[in-house]
Amino acid sequence: MSGVSHSDEDRCVGWREYIALPDLETGVMRAKFDTGARTSAIGVMGLTTRIGADGRRWAFFELRPRIKARVIQCSAPLVDERDVRDASGAESARLFIETRLVLGADCWSIELGLAQRETMRFPMLIGRRGMRGICVDPAGGYLRGPPDMRRVPEIQ
Repeated sequence: MSGVSHSDEDRCVGWREYIALPDLETGVMRAKFDTGARTSAIGVMGLTTRIGADGRRWAFFELRPRIKARVIQCSAPLVDERDVRDASGAESARLFIETRLVLGADCWSIELGLAQRETMRFPMLIGRRGMRGICVDPAGGYLRGPPDMRRVPEIQ
């Protein structure tokens, strides 16, 4: 996960965990670890794109990290746009950003598809590409505890 050797117990997560996305200033939020999904996704609203002063294409969106939480205004440079198949088998184009994810004492970079997840119980889904060598205990939940924001490295 972070390049540091961990015991199998330290590498294991439940099917749902508390995480944080410090670059998006989400605070603590719940995420579902889904080994059946290839890519990771976060639920957003009001998604727009435009070219930034740096010449890159940026996504501007709102997200609600927790039920009844205030809506957060976010922006991030886009890293990709590709077709993704949803759980019902329908394929659609999805925009992707890259951001840091904090899980327990670990922090790593993850690609997130910007999706509509208003009807889902979890605002974020972490697929296989975002799991970085961790194992998922399908019977466990919230095994890692809250994200340790003191362990977040500075942006380079």
